[in-house]
Amino acid sequence: MHNINGSWIRGRLFGLLIVLSLISWPALLASIFPEISYQKLPSPLDLFPALVSWVLLSTIRCPYSRLLGYAWVIWYFVGVLNTLSSSIVLGSYYGNLRLQEATEIYFWGCAFYFAGMLLFEKTAGKRKKSVYGVSVSSLGIHPIFRAVLLAFPIAWLASMYWTLGYIPILRGVNIVDDMYEIGYGPLYPYGPFLIVSILFAAYRCMSAGTHKRRISYGVIALLFIIISMADGKRAFAMVAFGGVCGISFKLFGRKTWWPILPIFASAMLALYVGVLLLRGDESGVIRFDAYEKMMLVGVEFRDFVYTVNYAKPGEIQNYSWAVSSLASVTNNLAMKVLGLDKTALVNLDSAHAWATIWGSNFGIRTGILSELWFSYGGMAMPLLVLYGFLSGILIRGLRAVRSGRDLIFFSSLFGLLVLNITSQSTFTFGILPTLLYLYVVVRGGSDLLHQRNLRRNRILEFYSGLRDVGLDGRSERLQR
Repeated sequence: MHNINGSWIRGRLFGLLIVLSLISWPALLASIFPEISYQKLPSPLDLFPALVSWVLLSTIRCPYSRLLGYAWVIWYFVGVLNTLSSSIVLGSYYGNLRLQEATEIYFWGCAFYFAGMLLFEKTAGKRKKSVYGVSVSSLGIHPIFRAVLLAFPIAWLASMYWTLGYIPILRGVNIVDDMYEIGYGPLYPYGPFLIVSILFAAYRCMSAGTHKRRISYGVIALLFIIISMADGKRAFAMVAFGGVCGISFKLFGRKTWWPILPIFASAMLALYVGVLLLRGDESGVIRFDAYEKMMLVGVEFRDFVYTVNYAKPGEIQNYSWAVSSLASVTNNLAMKVLGLDKTALVNLDSAHAWATIWGSNFGIRTGILSELWFSYGGMAMPLLVLYGFLSGILIRGLRAVRSGRDLIFFSSLFGLLVLNITSQSTFTFGILPTLLYLYVVVRGGSDLLHQRNLRRNRILEFYSGLRDVGLDGRSERLQR
């Protein structure tokens, strides 16, 4: 009873701290950015939906869903710091951005997404003894496929180097303007396999029985993450980070919250910023005052704020979330049979539409919430409820898996959910078929080879039994 009361008191105190933080957030921003007019900052009333979001999130019991919710909430605060820093450092069209409407849209979107996950938990989510799911009993990947997963990142990098004659991220020059136009080699389209390779190494690291094996696979996982960013892009690494969190929840339970998650997050933040600096910033000059540091992370939210200030839902030209998302997940051959141009339809996505707004040669990402809002306006909110419910279905599958193989692939999907608040839907839907094909091959091939080994062992046991019977019979005759 004493422990229950203690937990209740701590929960109420934490909730009170959140409320006070939200109320004081505008004043805190005004003190950090004295150059910014107070009229451009969100008011406590604008943050009311943030309070609604937090109440819903605090009601969710599933740790996987809560992690997604925390990521969405934290992203707002990181993005606001980036937005206001950009208004000071870059000026121009970033200098007149107002945060009020963007704040309300974002947190109402969070509230509806959290409501969807909570709805699933209350209606369809089965109560299990552990909120982290059942234990994993076996790996379920044949040694041949284990070797392929470990070899692929090296082959992918070698293919890139063989094609280009260099590693883009190590050139020491600004590669931002060129990195989406370069042909990286024959293995480059299979980049989503890198996610699975990283998660395989991470799973082997976290499930290893010896300290030596744990270190060895940990180093391999880190190497694979670095390789995945060799082209200057960080999407695969960020998906893998979310997937590693899913694996950690499954294997270590509540220990993931502390100290594992802070260590993972710090390492990924260092790699994220490191790649940003290595590939070169927009101005070609790297400075390190406080405002510029705040601009290193959160640019996607800043671009969402910009769009809210200068555009309305339905006004963005050559943009269709539904068409581009459906086209990205559909097989190219099937679309050719139907007489459809997959590339043209995929290019109706947010990345290309927002690039046109900025006059940029490469895609601009603003996240799933922004995509749905500028496609459907207020109707985006019930869609976010549906999205939250579907997230719950995927998480239920992740909690239920019993093999390392299924855990790795479900965790890759969970990683896509984590990244969706900053990414574009055509990236998410576009790599789903590739991950599905790989899963079918690994699962089908592993099961087939396992069955073959079982049949071979049975045959060997049968002949061994016959040999033993023959020897025994001959021995009995000799005794007579």
